[in-house]
Amino acid sequence: MIHDGRPIGACGLAVLWPGVAEAWVFAGEGIRGRAGLAFHNAVATVLESGRRGLGLRRVQTTVHADYAVGLRWIVRLGFRSEEHTSE
Repeated sequence: MIHDGRPIGACGLAVLWPGVAEAWVFAGEGIRGRAGLAFHNAVATVLESGRRGLGLRRVQTTVHADYAVGLRWIVRLGFRSEEHTSE
């Protein structure tokens, strides 16, 4: 995604098998304010379009358990935690 003439991130869905996909995101450092909102909205649109357009019944992603910002963000995108494992 380009915001105010600079790249701020990219996202997509990798279909694992029919009906199931893995969501991925590469986000630039320091995305805040209008750029952060624009990026959030773009990712939400990709997720919803994928669900409808690809007939997905499950979209999953992985976030490191210590990455609090990422964990809060995926909840705002509609993801739910299934399990935490420890070493």
